[in-house]
Order: sequence, then C-alpha cells, then structure tokens
Amino acid sequence: MNKIFTIFLIFYSILTFSQPYGNEWINYNQKYYSFPVTSDGIYRISKTELLNIDMEFDIVPLNFIRIYGRGQEQYIYIKTNSYGILDYIEFYAEKNDGWLDTSLYKLPQTQTNPYYSLINDTAFYYITWGSTASNKRIILETDINYSQYQNISYCYVTDIKSYYSDYADPEAIPNYNSTEGWFDSKFPKGSSTTKTLNTERISPSNGNSILEIAVVSLSNASSDSNKNHHLRIEYTGEIFDTLFSGFKVIKKKFSINSNNISNTTDIKFSSIDDLGAATDYMAVSYVKLYYPANFNLQNNYQSRCKKNNRHN
Repeated sequence: MNKIFTIFLIFYSILTFSQPYGNEWINYNQKYYSFPVTSDGIYRISKTELLNIDMEFDIVPLNFIRIYGRGQEQYIYIKTNSYGILDYIEFYAEKNDGWLDTSLYKLPQTQTNPYYSLINDTAFYYITWGSTASNKRIILETDINYSQYQNISYCYVTDIKSYYSDYADPEAIPNYNSTEGWFDSKFPKGSSTTKTLNTERISPSNGNSILEIAVVSLSNASSDSNKNHHLRIEYTGEIFDTLFSGFKVIKKKFSINSNNISNTTDIKFSSIDDLGAATDYMAVSYVKLYYPANFNLQNNYQSRCKKNNRHN
C-alpha cells in the first residue's frame, strides 16, 4: 500500500509541475523553413522567394500554407493574380522582446522589462504547409459604405520607451530576478533623470490616460534609517514619493487626466539624498503611456490604434 501511495505521489507531482515546452505547435511530419525578424512591421514573401526555398511551394494548395511566430499561427494575406496563381504573402511580424524571458525567472511576475529581451532581439518565424484548409487568413476589406459608420475623433495609442544602455546584476545570484537585466544608465543620490515622450498627437478627451513606469534600485548601502532609497517621480504636475530598502523594482501605474498632457510628456526620476545612505543608485527600465490621440500619423509607417478602449 505504501508503495502504491508513493507512486501516486510521484505521478501527481509530474502532472502538477510539468510545464509546456513551447514547441507544441510543431508537427514533426511537416517541413518548416525559418527566417529572422529584427524589427516590427509588415513583411512580404514573393512566389519567387518561396520557390527558392522549396519547389514544392509550386504545387502546395495556397489555403494550406501557414506561418508561425512566437509559438502561434499568424494571420497572413495571400495575394493572387487573376488566374489564382500566387503573387506574394504578407503578414505582420514582431522582433523578439521579453515575452519568452519570463521562463528564466523563478517568479515570472518579477520580470522587470517585458519590452526588451535579456538575450537577443531577433525572432524567428516559420513557414510551412499542412493538410487542412482551415488556417488563419487576413481578408481584404472592400466595403466603401462609410456613411453607415460613426465618426470618432480619437483613438487610444500606447507609447513605450524601453531602455537598454547598461546591463545590471547587482545581487549576482544564479537565477534571474527583478533587478537583473537591461536598464538606462544609473543615477546616484542627489541627482535625477528625465524621460520624455512625444505626445503631440494628444486629443481632447474625457477619458484618463495611464502612465506606467519601472525603475530599479542598484545599491544596498548602509544608512541612518531603516530605508536606504528615496525615489521621487514627477509627471504632469503630480508627484509620487516612496522610501524603500535593498535591491528592488518599483513598478507603478498612474491615472492621468488626459487634459493635463501637452505636446511632450516629461517623467522625472529623482534619487533624494535625505536618508544618510552611503550610496543610492537607481535606473529606469521603461516608461509607457496609454493616451487618446488624433489620427494624424505624422508620416510614421507604423501606428497602432485602439478605438476608445480603456487600459487595464
């Protein structure tokens, strides 16, 4: 009986603690051809390029073709000529960021910066074909009856500035923790650094904007009190002030009246020298602002927009 119970516990532990490997999307009976992506944007693969990869693409039914990225099948647009023969494939792809790095942390929620990879900014996408026609496709919209749609004066956009000039590992322990990674240059006690977001597209709105920040402490010195860090954050006329100790990440979200945002938004980070600490080093990981913007894209090739959605 004891042996049976022991076997049950081992089997239960395997079921409980087993994690997916991330390669569940692979069908080992298919061919996959990889290609690197180093920047976000729309990519095109011509028929000539496909045939240079594998001549079998000349006979594969177009509705069987698939592209995978980040372990997920991607939506693709397939352009054909008037005879139904392939011209090219288009799809949106993203470079590598910190999406997969969470598996390196003992506690995934302690990842400081999800917008910049600890290892590499190159992502690999894969093109293949299967044996079914039920695949993800982008359909060309031909509707021109604009009068039936309600006009909107703004949409919500997200502006993210992620910093990676310096790498820090102040605790020097084997596993990754919240204070290890890529950050901006550290600033010492009695000094400050200001990060500026271009918000000239700000649109008058009754809705609030959301400012999100991440800053880390990179020292743990003796002080005259039980705290050795004094962080102050100033933004759109508001002040956030906090005292804390040791190596730590401060992640905060602030709700801002959108009418207080001008053409530029400054976020000032200061290390206040009033605790008698021998040192007090901090560094900014990222700043992120979710705000209502007009539809002037300012000649940018890429601008994501959400219709009046609130940020959670």
